[in-house]
Order: sequence, then C-alpha cells, then structure tokens
Amino acid sequence: MDVGVSLKRNWYDLMRLLLALGVVYTHSYAVGGFGDEPLVNLSKERIILGSICVMGFFGLSGFLVSGSYENTNNVFKFALKRFRRIFPGFWACLLVTAFLIGPIIGFLNGISFKEYPLLGDTGAVSYITNNFFISIKQHNIGSIIEKNAWPGSLNGSLWSLHPEIICYITLAILGLSGSFSKSKWLVFLIFFILGCFHLLITSFGTEIFPKSPSFLVFSKNTPYITAFFAGACIYKIRENLTPTLQNVAFLGLV
Repeated sequence: MDVGVSLKRNWYDLMRLLLALGVVYTHSYAVGGFGDEPLVNLSKERIILGSICVMGFFGLSGFLVSGSYENTNNVFKFALKRFRRIFPGFWACLLVTAFLIGPIIGFLNGISFKEYPLLGDTGAVSYITNNFFISIKQHNIGSIIEKNAWPGSLNGSLWSLHPEIICYITLAILGLSGSFSKSKWLVFLIFFILGCFHLLITSFGTEIFPKSPSFLVFSKNTPYITAFFAGACIYKIRENLTPTLQNVAFLGLV
C-alpha cells in the first residue's frame, strides 16, 4: 500500500477516534448520573463537547462522502455503497440491543429473563420494527432502564443516522442533476442557506420555525446537516488548501 494513502487513512481514523472519545466522555456524565460535564458548566450550558464532536463527525462525513460520490461517479452505485455501510450494521445493532444487551440490562435492574418484554407496544420486537428504517421512534424496551441514571434511551447515539441519511439523499439528488460534479457553487449555496437557518436557531430558538418555510427547516438536525455540507464545501476546494496553521484554525471554526 502507498505510504501516503496509508497515512491519510490513519489520520482520518485518528480524527474519528478522538471525536468518538469526546462523545463517550459527554455521554458518560449523563449515563453515569454524574451531572453535567465541566465544559457545560464553564460555558454556562452554551457548549457541549459531545455536540461539538458530533458536528465534527458530520463535517468529516461530508468531506469523505463527497469524495466517495465523485470516485463512484454513479448515483446508484453510491446509494448501494451508503446502504451497505449503514443498514446491515444498524440492523445488527438493533438485534443485539433487543435480544442480548436489553435482557442483560433488565436482569441487572431486577427484571428476570422470563419477565423481559419481548412483545407489546414497547417490547423487543417492536423496538426493531419501529426503528427498522433508521428514524428512531422507540427509544426503550419496556421499563428496563427506568432505574438507570439516564432512562431516556437504550442507545442514544442512533438518532444521528437519520440526519446522516438526509445528507446522503441530498447529495444523491445533486448527483442526479449533475450539479455536484459540474458546479461547486450550488453546494456552497446549500451550505449558506443551512448556515443561516442554524444562525436563526442559535439566536432565537425553535420558535423561529413557524415563521420559516417548512421544506427548508430540519429542526434540531439543522446544525449537523450544516456541518455535513461544510465538509462537502471543504472537499470541493481541497486542491486550493494548504496545511497551514491559519487554514487549520479557519476550518476548525467552520
């Protein structure tokens, strides 16, 4: 393998690892019942390390997935690649959570394996069927985590796959129209529009939505989809970037 290619892959993997550690660090406070992480308190609840790291994941995804589309140069092959990368692992995760991890958590919380809720509206089977198509509609199985410090969700990180899929679909539509390959300005325009909505959300909160065109509003997902297209924009201008300290600082702020 070419040394340069190997170093690039290792660099991307290192970035993923650091971002994942940041998310785990933030989640550990909530899951363990330790209150808020220090950064939340220092910033008066304005900055959450985990949220920053998730946006970093989306930005990195926007960069790498844009490259994947251009290298594939076929929207149907691109869609198949994205499907194979996301859905099999996601479905396996649902199965393992519902029929292995769930019963263990329930047992540790005083629910015997015989009492474990397999069927019903909030059972293990419905956990799979309700979440089968990525959009997470059922977060728990019965009452198995009611006694936990964080009873909100068995696997809270799965929510991020839905906005990720939205980004893939948008990129595929741009690809079908030929806009992604032929004109980088449309990608920048999408990023600019999303950035404006993100700024509105940050400044005024979700109450701004009733006054906004519904087809442009992604609610809580807007910051992450914006980060994805920031990564796509960086990919489009990658040949004009040099690895200077100023450029790295600028990209970090973006």
